[in-house]
Amino acid sequence: EIQLLALLIRHQGKIVTQKQIMAELWGVSHEEDTHYLRILVKKLRTKIGDSALTPSYIFTIAGVGLRFLDPN
Repeated sequence: EIQLLALLIRHQGKIVTQKQIMAELWGVSHEEDTHYLRILVKKLRTKIGDSALTPSYIFTIAGVGLRFLDPN
C-alpha cells in the first residue's frame, strides 16, 4: 500500500495507468492482473480515509488508471 501511495504521489495530478502501476509494483508479468490492484486501492483508501464514491485523494479513471490529488 505504501508503494502504491508513493507512486501516486510521485505522479501527483497525472493519470498513472493500470499497466504502469502493475509493472512497478509487481513486475511486467502481472500487468494484466488488475484485480490485485482493485483490492490494494480499496485497502489504501480505507487507511487514508478516502472513498471510491466521493474521492478526495485517489480518483479512478475508468479503464485507464488512477490519479492522486491533494485537496490542500
